[in-house]
Amino acid sequence: LALNFGTHPHAIHGNAWQRVWRVGARDASAATLMLDHDPARDGAGTWPFAYRASLRYALAARGLSVDMAVENRDGQAWPVGMGLHPYFVRTADVTLRANVTGMWKASDTLIPLEHVPVPQVFDFSRTKAMDGLRSDGVYTGWDGKAEITWPAQRLRLTITAPPALNVLVVYTPDTPKVLCVEPQSHVPNAVNMGPEGRGDVGYRLLAPGETFAARVEFAVAQI
Repeated sequence: LALNFGTHPHAIHGNAWQRVWRVGARDASAATLMLDHDPARDGAGTWPFAYRASLRYALAARGLSVDMAVENRDGQAWPVGMGLHPYFVRTADVTLRANVTGMWKASDTLIPLEHVPVPQVFDFSRTKAMDGLRSDGVYTGWDGKAEITWPAQRLRLTITAPPALNVLVVYTPDTPKVLCVEPQSHVPNAVNMGPEGRGDVGYRLLAPGETFAARVEFAVAQI
């Protein structure tokens, strides 16, 4: 795949995030975005297979739901994955709670190398303060629920994802002051680890005409 992230040595995040999407159906509280990728027209270097992707954002009284779907419009099966990359204000008191069972140790270029039990410092099963913790980790065995709390603002955000998105990426960079909590269907580099990779890396093949879909919900509550 063509490199697509500055000086980073690997193609990263697929190609949909760098493309212009068109607006489909919409109303006062929801909108659907569509993207058609044709490698003959758009270039095979970013992804060599044809697909249609959709994102539906719907607002309700308590939060947001995001429906993701990707359809194989090619003549052959190909590996598929999806995820969201939401990020939130990282205040001095922000906390995270999420049940995960494993973690991938990665190379300096973020390629997963070794799967290990979650180290205590990254055990989010107990509410953990996040502002002083530096994480760029890929966590497995996620049960599909994560809670982010801003005590001073008396706000809590609950992220809920289906079993198909059982990988959680948690990223807290030095700058900007954000907390990224990202539901994913697979670990980075799953495409090169394949169906016989080291453990469940989320490798999936999508048959011609088949669709892979998932919904992630974000619910806000006062505490």
